[in-house]
Amino acid sequence: MRRPPLPRARSLQLEPSDDSVRPSPRASPKRASSPPPPLVDESERVKVHVRLRPLHTAGEAAVRTDASRIWVAGERDAPMQFECDRVLDADDGQAAVYDEAARPLVSAVAAGGTACLMCYGQTGTGKTYTLGGGEAEPQRGVVDRALEQLLGDNDGDGGGLKVRMCYIEVYMELIHDLLRAESTPQLREHPESGTYVDGVAWRELRDLDHARAEVRAAERRRHTALTQMNASSSRSHSVLLLPVERDAARFAAGAAGGGAVGRLYLVDLA
Repeated sequence: MRRPPLPRARSLQLEPSDDSVRPSPRASPKRASSPPPPLVDESERVKVHVRLRPLHTAGEAAVRTDASRIWVAGERDAPMQFECDRVLDADDGQAAVYDEAARPLVSAVAAGGTACLMCYGQTGTGKTYTLGGGEAEPQRGVVDRALEQLLGDNDGDGGGLKVRMCYIEVYMELIHDLLRAESTPQLREHPESGTYVDGVAWRELRDLDHARAEVRAAERRRHTALTQMNASSSRSHSVLLLPVERDAARFAAGAAGGGAVGRLYLVDLA
């Protein structure tokens, strides 16, 4: 549902330094036949993509969709309508979700911008699957595809990029460093730069294989539990931060973009 822009808030940083970031087949929902309204202008900073997961059991879906609207059936009243920037239904796979919602953000980060992709929703709706997914096609999630885009060959955004990583979770009101076992970084206040997380570990990613190994090791440390919706539901919020720097030495002297620093946040809300 469309809402007015939120006021600007102070950013949460992960370290008080120049590198820190500043403050079986199943039934699919039916698509409506009515034409979609014009999509939101590309200049808007916040976009909302809604992903619908397959039904748990075969049956009639309670929603209808088109490209940017959702109608949810009520027991007595007329269907409720919600509007977003793009609807990704149960037939849209991991690759389609990445291309629609994440690839433009990663390209902007590679060019020196800052972007955040946040997965939010009810337990069991597929937030962690959307971000993490599996290790092979077609299940690879946003994190793996973003690392591939940033650390890939020189034909993509990965040419001449230096990528670092930190990975934290918030569980039971405590911050845990997923890159370093039994580590509990502290939330602190800096008089000039504001709120930051002190004591997180950083990894400089040598290549795609190294990045994947670090992410897998980190995700094994996340807190999970059995729920009625999911056998291994993540029980913590997680934040993966990827600062991306263009290596000026890899560019011709005076070339545009050398030394620019971008930052990508990938957030999974429990």
